[in-house]
Amino acid sequence: MVRYCVLSFCALGLLLMTGCMFDEGRSDVSGTVTLDGQPLTLGMIHFDPVDPPKEKSIVSGVTQIENGAYKITGPKLGLLPGKYKVWIQSELLKDKNGNLVNPDDVKDMKVNPAGLINENLIPPEYGPGGENFLEIKQKGKIEYNLDIKTNKE
Repeated sequence: MVRYCVLSFCALGLLLMTGCMFDEGRSDVSGTVTLDGQPLTLGMIHFDPVDPPKEKSIVSGVTQIENGAYKITGPKLGLLPGKYKVWIQSELLKDKNGNLVNPDDVKDMKVNPAGLINENLIPPEYGPGGENFLEIKQKGKIEYNLDIKTNKE
């Protein structure tokens, strides 16, 4: 019985140490993205590091936006402290007549991809050339929301 307890205690210690090594102070980031006041149906949100320190490898974060919500979480996927440029990507696929095309139909070869057009839904100021930033100072749970206006109103 004592031997079992000692082995269990050692195993637990190893697990805790391993978990701490992978954590590196990463933050869970989540939030909402709206387009003209409505949840963005589908898209991607990107967090690209700005001037990452040379002694630490700060990687970009990217995740899917579904029904206006996104989250980047976990000890390996969360974002490290630093400054990030944030940009959004969301497109509609249309045929030459302007009709919406389901991307699954293209993937399943039900629709010929020749002549299809990607229509970007996101204004340039919220794309890769925009000026939206998030600064993470320390580990924690961070909520970052974006309300994108297309000026179509």
